[in-house]
Amino acid sequence: MAADKDINQHLTAVMVVIDVYPKMMREMIVNTFPPQFAVMLIQNDPHQILMNNITSQQKKMVKTLDTNGYDALDLSCLYKVIRHCKLLPPPNQGWGNIPKTEDQSKGDDVERMKRHRNDILHRPRGGLSVEERDYFFQQSIEIATRMDIRNGSPQNGFEYQIEKIKTEIVRTVSKKKYMEALESLAECKEKLHEKDRPCIILCYGDNFTKKIGTQYDQEDLKKKEVTVALIKPDVVEEGKVDQIIEDIREAGIEILRHEKRQLTEDDVRDRFYSHLQNQQYFHDLVQFMTSGPSHVLVLTKCNNGENIIENFKDLIGPTDVEEAKTYKPERFVVNYVTVVA
Repeated sequence: MAADKDINQHLTAVMVVIDVYPKMMREMIVNTFPPQFAVMLIQNDPHQILMNNITSQQKKMVKTLDTNGYDALDLSCLYKVIRHCKLLPPPNQGWGNIPKTEDQSKGDDVERMKRHRNDILHRPRGGLSVEERDYFFQQSIEIATRMDIRNGSPQNGFEYQIEKIKTEIVRTVSKKKYMEALESLAECKEKLHEKDRPCIILCYGDNFTKKIGTQYDQEDLKKKEVTVALIKPDVVEEGKVDQIIEDIREAGIEILRHEKRQLTEDDVRDRFYSHLQNQQYFHDLVQFMTSGPSHVLVLTKCNNGENIIENFKDLIGPTDVEEAKTYKPERFVVNYVTVVA
């Protein structure tokens, strides 16, 4: 569990990704594409691709876009609307990929903010080291500086707002505000408002735990229907693990176990791919799956995990990649191709 000093480092980063990042993202699009324009694009889509690829909580946000504007959307939902409606040119390396240092367009910074947001908000034990915090603020201030330059370098701009949070750690951010901010996230609301889901437990430091709902015990876990997914070595090497974890959670799927692991040949032959041993490509598969670390995920859903396999297959997408590109562009088969086994 993270120490209190690491929790304090985390507090400031959380407030930046919740308070300042969405403001910067909204500022990038609001003057060029008013919210009503995005609403028109979403409503006129005959296949309703965006609405079929977001969570129920995000659907509620999008439905108020016409009246509440982009303020109705949190960062994760903003990212999806920007990407689906093509409100910004794509990042230089493409959506979902890590921007290079020299990539500094608006799309690149949107991708950076989404990645930083995932890293900061999805730390199960909380905490940031001094080095991690320094790197986060360096990156965030660089993004904010570019935004301020585009906006004519206004007084008290985004760089100022981030610097203020960074330096006023005790006065700016209280633990109460920290917890309230975390609970306001769409992922948390999704779990809080669906009565058939188990509780969520937010753990940030030994003496900083808050339970929401009714916790199930270990015996209940044994009764759950689960499935196992592998994030394969090539996808791990490309740095897409955080985005995949985010997509899984936003789909309402619970990750019971998550382990980074170097698979052995015995693991591949006897545990994960024994059903493929008679295939001609099996030797190549063994070599590929042992070429680097994988991530092993144990997944479930709702109180008993009912339909988790079907739900996860839907998240992966159709086996026909071209069909998926047309009707399910947010699915794993389009964005990650070889993610799961």
